[in-house]
Amino acid sequence: MKLLQTVCLAMGIALLCAGYGAAIEGHGPVWTARYVAAYEPAVGIGSALFSGDLTLHFNRSAITGTYWSTSIRPDPLRGHIVQVLGSVQQDGHVMLHIGPIWIPDATMRRDGTIAGTAHWHERLWNFMAKVRP
Repeated sequence: MKLLQTVCLAMGIALLCAGYGAAIEGHGPVWTARYVAAYEPAVGIGSALFSGDLTLHFNRSAITGTYWSTSIRPDPLRGHIVQVLGSVQQDGHVMLHIGPIWIPDATMRRDGTIAGTAHWHERLWNFMAKVRP
């Protein structure tokens, strides 16, 4: 039992030292992923669900990329390629700017899924992005 605890502790320390990107699906510190992203109002009446394709390039803790709206319903971002900037920390916290959408405190799971609360047009939105297979 003591050996198992020691091995688990050593693996945890190695993952932290390597950077969070290395802990996601076996990726190193520099990698690219294509996501399907969606966001909807977090509060209030309204079923406005917007979606799009999100391509993110991870370079250690820096994130760059693009967003392209694929919403069926009218979407203010439709028809525009929007620049994405952000960062990811070793503990999985993510900050993203997707054009005018600000996601200050999202989390990234080990499978690469990003989820958090977005701020846009003075409203709160539930945001989630899943890696495309």
